[in-house]
Amino acid sequence: MKAEPLYSTLDSNKAKYAEASIDALFQPHHPTQSFVAPIRDAAMVPKNMFEAFIEINGRYYFNDSETTNYCPCDSKEEMRSHRMYQVDKIIWGCLQSSPVTEQLSLGAKVLDVGSGVGVWAMNTASNNSLSTVIGVDIAPMFPKNSLPNTAFIRCNVLDGLPFPDCTFDF
Repeated sequence: MKAEPLYSTLDSNKAKYAEASIDALFQPHHPTQSFVAPIRDAAMVPKNMFEAFIEINGRYYFNDSETTNYCPCDSKEEMRSHRMYQVDKIIWGCLQSSPVTEQLSLGAKVLDVGSGVGVWAMNTASNNSLSTVIGVDIAPMFPKNSLPNTAFIRCNVLDGLPFPDCTFDF
């Protein structure tokens, strides 16, 4: 199977410090309602999608001279991430190793740094419909279809997070 690049991305510059949009991400929502956060309006695809990636030995990598991201950004990496997630879930028997299960079930604001293809974020959001999970990563390889209580933002966390302090519960 030939690897294909994943293009879903958000421009962190448009989202940076957009507190009104950030607040909207965390408004109470009914699990069956459609919840589209205003921050998603910042969604962008590079003008030339192929400029965002470089192909090396049949695999696509994020093409950014300011960062060092060694993981591929393609469909094979997405499959590997899903498999690794399943292995971790079987070995550890849970999604996380912190005592937050009750808080998640009641509704928490969760940040997934280094979200990659968003496997953990999507599964955590799916299992905790009252919580909101925001995934951030430098590489634009987020899920094309996300849940109502998830959002994904492309940013370089080494430059700081595009959220005010104390935005998240964990």
